[in-house]
Amino acid sequence: MNDPLLEGRTFDCIALLNLLDRCQKPLSLLRDLKKKLNPGGVVLIALVVPFSPWVETNSGYVRPTEYMEIKSETFEETANKFTEKVLAPMGYQVKSLSKVPYLSQGDYYKELYSLTDSIWVIGLA
Repeated sequence: MNDPLLEGRTFDCIALLNLLDRCQKPLSLLRDLKKKLNPGGVVLIALVVPFSPWVETNSGYVRPTEYMEIKSETFEETANKFTEKVLAPMGYQVKSLSKVPYLSQGDYYKELYSLTDSIWVIGLA
Protein backbone atom coordinates (compact mmCIF):
# COMPACT_ATOMS: atom_id res chain seq x y z
CA MET A 1 0.00 0.00 0.00
CA ASN A 2 2.90 2.33 -0.74
CA ASP A 3 1.30 3.73 -3.87
CA PRO A 4 1.89 7.50 -4.16
CA LEU A 5 -1.55 7.89 -5.78
CA LEU A 6 -3.20 6.55 -2.61
CA GLU A 7 -1.07 8.44 -0.12
CA GLY A 8 -3.24 10.55 2.16
CA ARG A 9 -6.49 9.43 0.50
CA THR A 10 -9.38 7.64 2.19
CA PHE A 11 -12.43 5.96 0.71
CA ASP A 12 -16.08 5.19 1.41
CA CYS A 13 -15.83 1.73 -0.13
CA ILE A 14 -12.88 -0.55 -0.87
CA ALA A 15 -13.44 -3.78 -2.86
CA LEU A 16 -11.39 -6.97 -2.51
CA LEU A 17 -13.03 -9.31 -4.98
CA ASN A 18 -11.62 -12.83 -4.87
CA LEU A 19 -8.27 -11.43 -3.81
CA LEU A 20 -7.60 -12.61 -0.25
CA ASP A 21 -7.04 -16.24 -1.29
CA ARG A 22 -4.41 -15.14 -3.86
CA CYS A 23 -2.66 -12.50 -1.75
CA GLN A 24 0.78 -13.02 -0.18
CA LYS A 25 -0.16 -11.06 2.98
CA PRO A 26 -3.96 -10.98 3.37
CA LEU A 27 -3.86 -10.16 7.10
CA SER A 28 -1.57 -7.18 6.57
CA LEU A 29 -3.79 -5.97 3.74
CA LEU A 30 -6.90 -6.10 5.93
CA ARG A 31 -5.08 -4.28 8.75
CA ASP A 32 -3.79 -1.59 6.37
CA LEU A 33 -7.25 -1.00 4.86
CA LYS A 34 -8.55 0.27 8.20
CA LYS A 35 -6.42 3.41 7.71
CA LYS A 36 -7.90 3.97 4.25
CA LEU A 37 -11.59 3.89 5.23
CA ASN A 38 -13.60 7.03 5.81
CA PRO A 39 -15.75 7.02 8.97
CA GLY A 40 -18.72 4.80 8.19
CA GLY A 41 -16.89 3.34 5.17
CA VAL A 42 -17.11 -0.31 4.17
CA VAL A 43 -14.95 -3.02 2.66
CA LEU A 44 -16.59 -5.32 0.11
CA ILE A 45 -14.97 -8.77 0.10
CA ALA A 46 -15.62 -11.76 -2.15
CA LEU A 47 -14.17 -14.99 -0.74
CA VAL A 48 -14.40 -18.36 -2.50
CA VAL A 49 -15.72 -21.34 -0.55
CA PRO A 50 -14.04 -23.71 0.07
CA PHE A 51 -11.18 -21.37 0.97
CA SER A 52 -7.95 -22.58 -0.66
CA PRO A 53 -5.18 -19.95 -0.60
CA TRP A 54 -2.20 -19.99 -2.95
CA VAL A 55 -0.10 -17.37 -4.66
CA GLU A 56 1.15 -17.57 -8.24
CA THR A 57 4.86 -16.80 -8.65
CA ASN A 58 7.35 -17.05 -11.50
CA SER A 59 8.38 -20.48 -10.23
CA GLY A 60 4.87 -21.86 -9.66
CA TYR A 61 2.34 -21.79 -6.87
CA VAL A 62 3.18 -21.25 -3.20
CA ARG A 63 1.32 -20.78 0.06
CA PRO A 64 0.90 -17.19 1.24
CA THR A 65 3.41 -15.94 3.79
CA GLU A 66 0.45 -15.00 6.00
CA TYR A 67 -2.09 -17.76 6.38
CA MET A 68 -5.68 -17.15 7.45
CA GLU A 69 -6.85 -20.09 9.58
CA ILE A 70 -10.26 -20.42 7.96
CA LYS A 71 -9.90 -23.68 6.04
CA SER A 72 -13.30 -25.34 5.85
CA GLU A 73 -15.58 -27.05 3.40
CA THR A 74 -18.92 -25.38 4.02
CA PHE A 75 -20.16 -21.84 3.61
CA GLU A 76 -21.29 -21.68 7.23
CA GLU A 77 -17.94 -22.88 8.64
CA THR A 78 -16.05 -20.43 6.47
CA ALA A 79 -18.32 -17.57 7.53
CA ASN A 80 -17.88 -18.38 11.22
CA LYS A 81 -14.11 -18.84 11.05
CA PHE A 82 -13.49 -15.74 8.92
CA THR A 83 -15.61 -13.64 11.28
CA GLU A 84 -14.24 -15.03 14.55
CA LYS A 85 -10.57 -15.61 13.65
CA VAL A 86 -9.87 -12.76 11.24
CA LEU A 87 -12.39 -9.94 11.13
CA ALA A 88 -13.45 -9.53 14.78
CA PRO A 89 -9.89 -9.54 16.21
CA MET A 90 -8.99 -6.76 13.73
CA GLY A 91 -11.93 -4.62 14.80
CA TYR A 92 -14.17 -5.27 11.80
CA GLN A 93 -17.89 -5.90 12.03
CA VAL A 94 -19.91 -7.86 9.47
CA LYS A 95 -22.72 -5.70 8.10
CA SER A 96 -23.95 -8.12 5.45
CA LEU A 97 -23.08 -11.58 4.14
CA SER A 98 -24.39 -13.33 1.03
CA LYS A 99 -23.85 -16.67 -0.63
CA VAL A 100 -23.67 -16.45 -4.43
CA PRO A 101 -22.60 -18.62 -7.37
CA TYR A 102 -19.20 -17.91 -8.90
CA LEU A 103 -17.99 -19.09 -12.30
CA SER A 104 -14.21 -19.15 -12.55
CA GLN A 105 -11.90 -19.45 -15.51
CA GLY A 106 -10.68 -22.98 -15.97
CA ASP A 107 -7.23 -24.49 -16.11
CA TYR A 108 -5.48 -27.52 -17.62
CA TYR A 109 -7.92 -29.88 -15.91
CA LYS A 110 -11.25 -28.19 -16.43
CA GLU A 111 -12.57 -25.49 -18.76
CA LEU A 112 -14.79 -23.79 -16.19
CA TYR A 113 -15.26 -24.09 -12.45
CA SER A 114 -18.60 -23.52 -10.74
CA LEU A 115 -17.86 -22.40 -7.19
CA THR A 116 -19.53 -20.67 -4.26
CA ASP A 117 -18.56 -17.13 -3.33
CA SER A 118 -19.23 -15.44 -0.04
CA ILE A 119 -19.82 -11.70 -0.42
CA TRP A 120 -19.08 -9.66 2.69
CA VAL A 121 -19.77 -6.05 3.53
CA ILE A 122 -17.72 -5.15 6.60
CA GLY A 123 -17.02 -1.96 8.48
CA LEU A 124 -15.13 -0.88 11.54
CA ALA A 125 -16.75 -1.93 14.81
